[in-house]
Amino acid sequence: MRPQMNIKGQRFGRLVAVEQATGHKWRFKCDCGNVKVMNKYSALNGTAYSCGCLNKDRKQVFPGREFGQLIAVSRVENSYNAGIWVWRCGCGNEFEARVAAVRARAVTSCGCEEPEKVPVMEGIFFRGVSIADIAKGADVPALEALKHIIKHNEVPT
Repeated sequence: MRPQMNIKGQRFGRLVAVEQATGHKWRFKCDCGNVKVMNKYSALNGTAYSCGCLNKDRKQVFPGREFGQLIAVSRVENSYNAGIWVWRCGCGNEFEARVAAVRARAVTSCGCEEPEKVPVMEGIFFRGVSIADIAKGADVPALEALKHIIKHNEVPT
């Protein structure tokens, strides 16, 4: 039987190994003060690096917090349930938006920038017509055939 690896005192992100609990389970103390018992391999392979407080910190919004080019300025009064904040864009304009929309990157600017256009399946062809052209409706018979394949999982005759 191999000797157990001693990780006492080692730091893994915000966690410090305190003592072995049982088997592969160790007691870790987080920088926030919480103590958490977990598998030592979660710390060793990097899948755990806090007691969970790091995820909570990432979700918090406070004045000055940056989300891309947007900076949270202040919460809009009477919108505590709606989560609406005033944001300052990289261009200097201020506007109101929901925190959820900013986190989901549905709102990335005040509108000063055009959203990046993602090419629609460029270079992929179906019956000699590009998927991008089919998506634009350029080849209606190919579009209908493609819809049939997707719906029925068979090529129309």
